[in-house]
Amino acid sequence: MSGQYNALQAKFLRENKYAKYLYCASHSLNLVLNDAIHGVLEAKEFFDTVGGLWTFFHSSAKRWDILNPIDADICKALKLLSDTWWSARDEVIICVWNYYLRIMKGLTLIILK
Repeated sequence: MSGQYNALQAKFLRENKYAKYLYCASHSLNLVLNDAIHGVLEAKEFFDTVGGLWTFFHSSAKRWDILNPIDADICKALKLLSDTWWSARDEVIICVWNYYLRIMKGLTLIILK
């Protein structure tokens, strides 16, 4: 953890002023992947759309209630995208892939109401 005051980095520096902070390999990979995505317009738009699904449904109790009766598993699987956990993005993409037609049915019901 890289916090300046109470995180692990700060504790190490209090013990040894010469200690160097390095990102772990998986965190560095996540940073590279996020930067790479933001550099490709199509990828950025894709992840913005996928991430927007959770925001769209979760920001309104009425919309969430429309999605829930269609399939309660969608509500469990659909999550907010994480900038630091790449595996969370993978889970959301798999959710959208598996529940695409049901998500579209929910969006259609919202449009028709």
